[in-house]
Amino acid sequence: MSSVGQKLSVVVCSDVHIGSAGGQIAGPIATDICPAGQSIFVVQSFVPLTSSEAIFENSMAPFDNQVAAGLFSFGFGIVVFFFILGLKGSVLIKPFWGGRY
Repeated sequence: MSSVGQKLSVVVCSDVHIGSAGGQIAGPIATDICPAGQSIFVVQSFVPLTSSEAIFENSMAPFDNQVAAGLFSFGFGIVVFFFILGLKGSVLIKPFWGGRY
């Protein structure tokens, strides 16, 4: 068990065979708790604790246009800066292929 969640066996209903990658599936299991046409599978899954809800909520913050614009303008400014200096890639390419600056 970690500080934000734990690994548990979870019951999943699915109409397609989930597969057995990595030995995670311990099914299908014959029971009638799933809707018609679906099989029940037991899958190892990470289940977050309710006490760690704030960690996951903060990581799912909405897209911030101002931060994205700031990062883009910084990167574009660096490209323009090297282009104006006349280096045009020599900072990245010439050290690998030799030659003088």
